[in-house]
Amino acid sequence: MGIIGQLPVMDIILILGSLSMIMGSVFAIFQKQIKRMVAYSSVAQMGYVFLGIGLGTEFGVTIAIFHMIGHAVTKSILCLSVGAMVEKTGSNEIGGLRGIGKEMPITSALFVLGALSMTGIPLLPGFVSKWNLALASIGVNKVIIVGVILVSSLLNAAHYFPIIINFFFGEENLQDKVYKAKAKSIKEILPIICLVVAMIYIGFASGEIISLIKTSII
Repeated sequence: MGIIGQLPVMDIILILGSLSMIMGSVFAIFQKQIKRMVAYSSVAQMGYVFLGIGLGTEFGVTIAIFHMIGHAVTKSILCLSVGAMVEKTGSNEIGGLRGIGKEMPITSALFVLGALSMTGIPLLPGFVSKWNLALASIGVNKVIIVGVILVSSLLNAAHYFPIIINFFFGEENLQDKVYKAKAKSIKEILPIICLVVAMIYIGFASGEIISLIKTSII
């Protein structure tokens, strides 16, 4: 892995990963449709994977793989939650989902948990990835990457937190709705609940998971 790290192509991957982290979040901030916002968020999150690979170290690649696992679960939570909201309200517009937390409290809460992981709240997979990528960057004397991770995290918060606030504190927007949204039954949102449990487990068991990944790639 040390030899790979000396190749110029790794620096290119590192730069592309950094750009993806920043630009994906910037584009997500300006989206009016929640599905498009989540999609651009994925662009940013894949940047973390490229960043880990671009560091050219075993630890960097290990965390890149860990991030793929955590992101797969977390983004599934967000996509399924958003899909449920859009189905029930008939609106894909972020503005059309104001106050949805009062109509679909459980689904909205599940979305919030996924969003918190994306922004890097401690103990959740997103934080574990960002923290360890920062350590991996410092380990190869690329301290500037730590700044990129911090900026990206702030941008993550900038496109998720306003939506969360709108969900629970925004005035309910019933204009153009054919009917008031009804919360889905527990049976219907059980898959999302299971994914949230898996996400939390990945965060708390991150040490063991990272060790297992590291062992498998040596």
